[in-house]
Amino acid sequence: MTETTTVRRHRHNEGLFGALTAGFFFLLIGILFITIPNLFDKTISFFQDFNAVRVSHTDIYLPAPVTPSLHTTVYNAVFQFSLVWAFFEIAILILRISAGARYRRISRSFGQIIFWFGTALLTNRYLTSMTTGMTLVSQQTRWFVFWALLIALIGISLIVRAIALAAYIAARRYQ
Repeated sequence: MTETTTVRRHRHNEGLFGALTAGFFFLLIGILFITIPNLFDKTISFFQDFNAVRVSHTDIYLPAPVTPSLHTTVYNAVFQFSLVWAFFEIAILILRISAGARYRRISRSFGQIIFWFGTALLTNRYLTSMTTGMTLVSQQTRWFVFWALLIALIGISLIVRAIALAAYIAARRYQ
């Protein structure tokens, strides 16, 4: 196979993966809105509840829901989306490997899998478990801790991606 043919095949495959990803995204969003009662109204209510909220023990104000525990339905939808999307990323990874995709794309899939499983874990641990019985300060603290950990998770997923890419490069040197 010539280099031009290989490049065309990779572009064609990535176009298919892109279409598959976009289609699955819309399908998943549609399923969530159909299966979770009043998700549309609860999502609107979630965004209407935003205000500048003081981060505890600081003089910093950041956007957050005034009463985070009122939006567990939205957090549950985020959790479900993240978990399903992580498994979808595993399927995409398998398809990319079997299609002989470039390793940059494969390593990106590894990072995406870590990110989406991590997002599901953090959403479940810090957001869906909030209750109205918690103090408002405790609810808002959990909200900000969630976002701080999500930022750290982005870093972790990028590190995983870099390690996967470095492992591939090292393996190619010794072939």
